[in-house]
Amino acid sequence: QIFDVFDQEESLTAALEAEQERAIASLMAEQEDLEQQLNNVSDDDLLLGVDDGSELEESELS
Repeated sequence: QIFDVFDQEESLTAALEAEQERAIASLMAEQEDLEQQLNNVSDDDLLLGVDDGSELEESELS
């Protein structure tokens, strides 16, 4: 009976490790995707982020 408990614990540990590996692989893939998106951002895109909105106001006036 003690061996059954040990076997159960061992299989639970293996299942947990497999689940952690899947989670890590998923996060690594997501990180890679985000890094790729970041690499695709140009300097112009970054400048738009600090725009004070004056262009928007001009277009609204016309």
